[in-house]
Amino acid sequence: MHTVLGEPKRERERVHVALDNGPPRSLRWGIIYGGIVLAALIASRLFAPLLQFAPPCAFHALTGVPCPSCGATRSAVFLAQGHLQESFLVNPMFFFLYTGLLCWGGIEFCLTLTKKKVRLTFSRAEMRLIRVGVAAFVAANWLYLILSGAVERYHL
Repeated sequence: MHTVLGEPKRERERVHVALDNGPPRSLRWGIIYGGIVLAALIASRLFAPLLQFAPPCAFHALTGVPCPSCGATRSAVFLAQGHLQESFLVNPMFFFLYTGLLCWGGIEFCLTLTKKKVRLTFSRAEMRLIRVGVAAFVAANWLYLILSGAVERYHL
């Protein structure tokens, strides 16, 4: 933290977004993660009949309560089949995760073609807010899964 005349410098008030030329050999994490999700969606579409042989969630089997990621595989299969509503309803958190990573991968791919890179910079307060928001979203998703019964309701 920088100081001026003994006083701490105030943190920026907002997110800084920059579009610049990235380092020539920088990793494009969006393309990597987006590619992984795309491959997983293709595989889940092709091998959906085999999922009936997948073991059940151990947490759900032991406690009778769905875990925060219960329904993630079904959400991917529904998304791969184009059933967006069912994908969202079976596990909203993973629906947003899959679609978000796909969008990020697409954006990174387009930026790679133009040799540009987006750089986001957050202050400490913004990072703290993001962490709290993610934790609250995970908790709200888990509560939804418990109260809605979506894990038991939506089958492949």
